[in-house]
Amino acid sequence: MKETGMNTQEHMYYHLIERANNALLASDEPVSAIAYDLGFGHPQSFGTLFKKKVGMPPSRFRQLN
Repeated sequence: MKETGMNTQEHMYYHLIERANNALLASDEPVSAIAYDLGFGHPQSFGTLFKKKVGMPPSRFRQLN
């Protein structure tokens, strides 16, 4: 993806995190349910990726926003 400077995997993760941010802010659905909705097999995998990309766990992001 020359235009964005991201490779395909990074681009996919970017969009997953954007969808997660919107879902976390728009609902009170459990984080684990959001992870499964986004296609993660394990909520822990989602939490690890989210924390790496956003700088905090999804539950903390929800509390602060």
